[in-house]
Amino acid sequence: MKIIELLSDKNKDYYLNKLKECQWWAAKYLYNWIVEEKMEEMFGENPRVFLLVEEEIISFCTYVHQDEIHDPSMYPWIGFVYTYPKHRGHHHFKKLLDHIVEIAKMENHKQIFLSTNETSLYEKYGFDYYKNMKDFTGNDSRIYIFKI
Repeated sequence: MKIIELLSDKNKDYYLNKLKECQWWAAKYLYNWIVEEKMEEMFGENPRVFLLVEEEIISFCTYVHQDEIHDPSMYPWIGFVYTYPKHRGHHHFKKLLDHIVEIAKMENHKQIFLSTNETSLYEKYGFDYYKNMKDFTGNDSRIYIFKI
């Protein structure tokens, strides 16, 4: 297994086509923002999309300055967390999280945020519930924090 950074990978087009085929509704938005070159507009400077791959995409997520919660004092964010159904139950997201934590440490961040409607999912990876906030559409979202 290896982690690749989609936006700068030499096989970007191949992986984008695989992302396009993903059945998760949110992956469609991510795919469109990438091909329409709107990632910085949506998520701020230097957005990254990480893929855990082994012949195929196993899991992916974003590491960005802003996510669906627009609060400039809160950054960076992990978003679009997804593991393909046949790979679930093996804690593959942990590999992506560990990779992102190392990057966040190099960038001198003390925490990473995550917005979701899931409960009892991210705690097993070391996230703590922080509070509920309104996302950019006005809906409630659970905010988690991972302290580095």
